[in-house]
Amino acid sequence: MAIKTTKNLLLGLIVLLTILLFIQACKKNENENSGLLGTHILKKDVVKNVTENNQNVGLTATDFDITSCPPEITCISGGYSRVKIKFKDETSEQTLTLCLGTCTVFGNVVTLYGIKYKVKLEEVVLATSKVRILITKADS
Repeated sequence: MAIKTTKNLLLGLIVLLTILLFIQACKKNENENSGLLGTHILKKDVVKNVTENNQNVGLTATDFDITSCPPEITCISGGYSRVKIKFKDETSEQTLTLCLGTCTVFGNVVTLYGIKYKVKLEEVVLATSKVRILITKADS
């Protein structure tokens, strides 16, 4: 009787794991975005290729510059995170410097294939060398 129960439990476990495997394989990554508009997570110095209007654009995060207040020091400002984002289309390459915190950035608009896009830095994670940016169409 114990062998039959063990067989049934193992069979049930195999069926459950198979179902979970299929569910995981079909689930789209929540951070995966194949179009240019929307949120993108970029790993430092790794090109992410996206498509907008059937045209390819490469996105790359480079030059991470992160400052913060040392633990035992009282700072006037809280520091900043700055990163460069490179946009490469089939005709040109542009680089924007984006910033979070107490810093100044002079432009956050990039023109790709004649269309202007606004780029916003949302998060910088130094431990994993990743940034999260949001790309929207700029007001004309």
